[in-house]
Formats: sequence, C-alpha cells, structure tokens
Amino acid sequence: VATKQHRVPFAMSRLLDGVTPFLHEMLAEGASLVPSLDAGGGLVRNRCGELANVAVGSYQRSGASSKTPVVNPPLVRWGYASITKTLVGVVMQMLMANESLPHISWNDKLLQWLPLAVGTAYENASLLDVASHTACLIPDGAPISEATMQEIYQQNYLGGYPAGRAVWVNNTLQYPPLSNCIPELNTQTNYVHVDGVQILALIEETITGVDFGTLTKSLIFDPLGMSSAEVQYANPAGGLWATLGDVGLYGQWLVDGYKNHPDAIAKSVLKHQDFVDLMSPIKKHGVDQPTGRTFAMYSRHGKRVVGHGGCLGATLNLFPDDDLVVLVATTPEDAAWGTCDHTAPWAGAMYTASIQIIGAFTACDRRPLHLCTGPVEGMTRTCKLTDNFPLESSTL
Repeated sequence: VATKQHRVPFAMSRLLDGVTPFLHEMLAEGASLVPSLDAGGGLVRNRCGELANVAVGSYQRSGASSKTPVVNPPLVRWGYASITKTLVGVVMQMLMANESLPHISWNDKLLQWLPLAVGTAYENASLLDVASHTACLIPDGAPISEATMQEIYQQNYLGGYPAGRAVWVNNTLQYPPLSNCIPELNTQTNYVHVDGVQILALIEETITGVDFGTLTKSLIFDPLGMSSAEVQYANPAGGLWATLGDVGLYGQWLVDGYKNHPDAIAKSVLKHQDFVDLMSPIKKHGVDQPTGRTFAMYSRHGKRVVGHGGCLGATLNLFPDDDLVVLVATTPEDAAWGTCDHTAPWAGAMYTASIQIIGAFTACDRRPLHLCTGPVEGMTRTCKLTDNFPLESSTL
C-alpha cells in the first residue's frame, strides 16, 4: 500500500471526511470549558464543490428549555464576527476597480475622503494603514461616552447606519493615537477590533451613498448566490451571518479569482490582479505585515494561507495556491447565546480543530488531489503515498 495510489470512494471519504472526528474532539475538549462548547460546524471545499459540510453536538436554542441536536446538513446560519472585516476589504477593492466611481486608492490619505479626519492625528494615515491595523488606532476602541452612544442610536434611527457611523468615526478620530505612534510612519501591527473598519465602511458609504449592509448584498452576496448571507445592522466589524455553504462560496470565489478562473472574474468588477492584491501580504516602509487589505496572512509548510478569525468562535482559512477553503464555526444563529464574551473560552479548542482539519486535507504531500471528473457524489480523493507516509483514517 505504501507505494501505490490509494483511492477512497466519496461516500466513504464523507465518513472519514477529516472534519467530523475533529469537531467531536473539539466538543470533547470544550465540555470542560465554562461555558461549555456544545456545537460546531465545519466546511471544506474546493473548485469541485463541497468535500464536507457537517455539524456535530447538541446546544441550547433560544427560548428552548433543553439542548437539542444539530441538524445535518447544517442549513442554519452561523455567526462569523470579525470575518466580516474581510468584506470591508473586498468592497473597497471593488470601489477602486469601478471606473464609474471617483478614483480611489489604498494609498489615499484619510483626509482625502473623510472631512472628519482633517486636523486630526490620523489625517495622513492611508486607507491601507487602517486596513492593515498599523494606523495607531486604539485596539479596544476609543472610549465612547453614554451621550455619544445615544447620539449614535439616534442618528441610526433618523439618518440610517451611515449617519450613526459618522458619529462613531468622529469620536474615534478625535481620540489620541497610541503613545509614541505616528499613523503614517508606524510599522507595528496593533489589531483594532472595531474602529478601523468603521472608518473604512464610512468611506465606502460616503462614496456610494449606500449603507455597508446593502453594499455587501448587492456587490458580493447576490452575485455569488449567497442567499442566506446578511451583514446585520450594517456592522462591518461583526455583522455577518450565513450558512457554512454560503461562506464557502465566498471563500471559493476569492480563491478562484486569485487563480484567474474566468467564471470568478465575471461575477464582479474585480480583475485578476485585484484578487491577487487582496490575498497578498504587504510591506509598510519595508516591514512585512501580518494583515493586508483586511485579510490576515500566514504561511503553512511554505504555502500562503489567507483568512480571518471571529470572536463568536469562527475561523476561515483560504489556500489560494492549493484550491482549498476551510471553515469552522461554533455559534448557530438560533443559539441561546450571541456574544463574544460567551464564546471567548472556546478559541483554543476551535483553532486546534481547524488546524487538524487543515492537516487532514493537506496531508498527501501537502497537495491532496480532489478529482473533478464528475458530480460531487462521484468524486474520489487520491493520495500518492510514500514509504514514510503513515496511512491513517484522518488522512483519507
């Protein structure tokens, strides 16, 4: 066996899908956490289609008196929290590629698009500085008084989400930057949970006259067929809710665009280079940055991985060179909880499961071949085994 091709029929590979066992391990580890981690969903796909889309566990649904099992296939929407930030980068890239709109560049200064920024410490920060978390913004956000929060709510009601967002951004820009930090010169990443994408979303809304939630629907969700997807309350920092399958479509579109597949290019104004830019690392004053145009970047076995995590217990990993999308989520929309404070203890177990799933689908010389010669139900996974390769169920 060690020197031959070993093929597993798709029906069997679905049982040994490299997802379900690790989700069960995640829940076993999560059972001892407070609060306990009771449910999880995972999706793996490539250009051929979905290789796995499953959920495990039982959880407390909103209004229910006891836990009930997850439903498979998992058609419920899940919460993705900060994965929403990647949509901000994609929308901005689309506005830059749209020749019917005013010319805009990632290198533009905030003062060019936000009158609120003029005269502040951030006026010369670029859009890319903000997107890459190097603009010296306060990581946990500028303090907001109760009166300012009331004004935000009032403006949301009277003028819509962009009006409320303008109040938020003004509060952000009036607050001093991090100590000894000049936004346009700083090369140190300081992850900003909310304020940065609020700034970028307001610029997008100012240019188009449309709120961020509507922009994501018209520019991304509808063209990609993501019928379940929604950015609730136009929240660019964490409003995304969708099925696993729909977020998988989003990830696959990004990977396909990066690889210059014509069908992906045809779905939007983005050209091949736009996808490459979105999914490529950047340098600031010669220093490599872990975050680019709102996407996080890292390397696994010498291969680029692009994605983001979310504090509701979710992580999206894209392998643009190997045509692979891996998604894990732990907060169904109908769950009794819905806050990051509740899910914070789960991060370790979730990320361990994600890495294990990635390992299972990249185990064969780190390049499993998913044949695309027929419908998904008839597919096989093929691994070329070597003398030093252990044959384990998790690799099939």
